[in-house]
Amino acid sequence: VSPVTMAMPGITFSRRFGKPLFLYCMDIWPECVKAMNIREGTPAYGIIHAWSRSIYNKCDHVAVSSKPFFEYLSRVNGVPMEKMSYLPQFGDGRLLDMDTAKRIDASGTDFLFIGNIGKAQNLDCLIRAFEIFKGRGDVRLHVVGGGSEADNVRRLAAELGLTGNVLFYGPKPFDESLSMYSMADACVLTLDGSNHIGDTLPGKLQTYMSAGKAIIASANGAAREVIEEAGCGTCVAAGDVTALGKALEAFVNDKASYAECGNRAREYFKNHFMEEQHFEALERMLRQMAF
Repeated sequence: VSPVTMAMPGITFSRRFGKPLFLYCMDIWPECVKAMNIREGTPAYGIIHAWSRSIYNKCDHVAVSSKPFFEYLSRVNGVPMEKMSYLPQFGDGRLLDMDTAKRIDASGTDFLFIGNIGKAQNLDCLIRAFEIFKGRGDVRLHVVGGGSEADNVRRLAAELGLTGNVLFYGPKPFDESLSMYSMADACVLTLDGSNHIGDTLPGKLQTYMSAGKAIIASANGAAREVIEEAGCGTCVAAGDVTALGKALEAFVNDKASYAECGNRAREYFKNHFMEEQHFEALERMLRQMAF
């Protein structure tokens, strides 16, 4: 996780004792510093880029948590493809065996967003897309979570006259939020697509899949790849308000065609995101390096 400079002690010990160094990459540098308003082309960005490139290339092997990271690390930091492997994060499987079938007002349609509300989540896109349902009392968006953009998102919903359609619950502990899935027909996911940070595979997506819900998303990179590969919903380009609105409307108008999405999501989760699989793969990689 960020910052990549936390690998420096590993590099020191690797050299001192002549041992191989394994780095698990869940955030890509220098891309991450753009979120701190350090722009590409500035002296500060150049220094961080050079440092990041040096760190990645001093590692003997780099495992990435999202497939788009391969191209980024190779192109931006010069990491050879043969030195990298794909190792997705494991998800919380507690929802796999839970009955999350919708239990409220079967006549309407309920969408659910759970998680952090920050710039990277680009929830503005979702709220603006939801304008397509303005004035309709049978379509609702339930937003569970908090974050740096939570107040701004609430204000936007009010400004657009969506207070009857968009309901905010604030942050809730994980165990308490589990019950929220039983109010949803589908889960929604939005990510910022203005830089490569949006290529990250968000843990939220894995949780949605574990819950067995259809997913309507506006994202690029790994999230889009997984949704399309799993066949568990619809994903449009990040930041495309119009396309997201149409995708939400298509779900509302024909929920029956999404009936198998939840089962496909859970099946994909079982095949790719289980904790046991993650650590078996990690152990194989470490053994290959050690012996």
